[in-house]
Amino acid sequence: MTFYYYRRIIMGARIPETIRKQVLVEWLAGITRDQIANNNKIGTGTVSGIIKGSRRTKKRF
Repeated sequence: MTFYYYRRIIMGARIPETIRKQVLVEWLAGITRDQIANNNKIGTGTVSGIIKGSRRTKKRF
């Protein structure tokens, strides 16, 4: 558990809500995961995580 906490600190801060919304807009527009990551200057895994999280919560924006 300590290791996980340590990794989260190193990996960086929480993604701002504005970027999360932009990722979802681009994903719904059919843009590829790699291009979304490049457009928003975030990792492809982060893009996948945002999309997966939105599916889980079914949050409206």
